[in-house]
Amino acid sequence: FRMTDDGPFMISQGAINTRDNSGVAIDGADRFTGQVFSHPGPGEVGNLQRRLFSGPSAFVFDVSVSKLTRITENHSVKAGARVENILNHPSFYSGSHSIGSTQFGRITSTIVGPRRIELFLRYEF
Repeated sequence: FRMTDDGPFMISQGAINTRDNSGVAIDGADRFTGQVFSHPGPGEVGNLQRRLFSGPSAFVFDVSVSKLTRITENHSVKAGARVENILNHPSFYSGSHSIGSTQFGRITSTIVGPRRIELFLRYEF
């Protein structure tokens, strides 16, 4: 993971084509310096395994607490809170995993939203 003027990337600078930010040279063009990925030719098997580029890991921690208080046998009050992403930890999404894409290796957004708190009070009868 590294931050650049063009945004965050999960691939090293040397493996990105400086002309168009893709991971490979344009078909028919010579390989660029530092190119480590390539499209296999027709009928050839490539050397990259499936799902090689998965991006940063995701972590989400949600919490819910509630309290039930009985007023009478048939009446009660329930109060509580739900918190999504309680640690407010960003989980990044790396956009395109296609080595020919100009967005290859670029972190384009987050998977999980910001912390969200919901308070509730419920009267049951």
